[in-house]
Amino acid sequence: MLEVNEIHTYYGNSHVLRGVSLQVKPGSVTSLLGRNGAGKTTTVLSVMGYLKPRSGSIVYGGKAIAGLPSHRISRMGLGFVPQERGVFPSLSVEENLTVAARPGRDSRWTLPRIYELFPRLKERRRNRGFQLSGGEQQLVSIARALMLNPTVIVLDEPSEGLAPLIVDEIVEILHKMKSEGIAILLIEQNLSAALDLADMHYVLSKGEVCFSGTSETLRNSERVLSDHLSV
Repeated sequence: MLEVNEIHTYYGNSHVLRGVSLQVKPGSVTSLLGRNGAGKTTTVLSVMGYLKPRSGSIVYGGKAIAGLPSHRISRMGLGFVPQERGVFPSLSVEENLTVAARPGRDSRWTLPRIYELFPRLKERRRNRGFQLSGGEQQLVSIARALMLNPTVIVLDEPSEGLAPLIVDEIVEILHKMKSEGIAILLIEQNLSAALDLADMHYVLSKGEVCFSGTSETLRNSERVLSDHLSV
């Protein structure tokens, strides 16, 4: 569904991604792991059109998307949950959810369905963005991406800075999204959450993929865990 092939991305003259390749299959969860500065967010920004790789290709649903504007990529069915969440502080929860909503092929993600999956947001639907906790803002950001009716959602470190109970709630929601057939590219530093959720893992080090494999393979790769994930 989503293929990243040998992309090289720069910040000015700084060569950050050096031939990164990965795949996200339909209905699966793929994790992208690595230490701070390994190139995870740069990979996400390249996929979503905020950065343009100098070489390599990114293919979504059989169409080349590398270098396309981010709004066009989003309209094609790629949802994005940024690391900074992007909740509008002056809008209510419900307004945040509906401001960019649009029907997809089956229009299954409607406001009532969102409230079924996110009962906490239904309770807080009239609260403004600035009145929410960090965990609640993250839930809004994930739910808003679903309101776009995407086929793939890219999440950039959704558990960062959150209490363990909220992390557990987000993991449960992502499991439900996976069961609905939504493919997920998960950028994460919480190894436990990634191992719980993902079918396939890619580990980045200094802008290169140094490992790819299943959860079982990663659990048994002591060198990768210690050298590249500080475990």
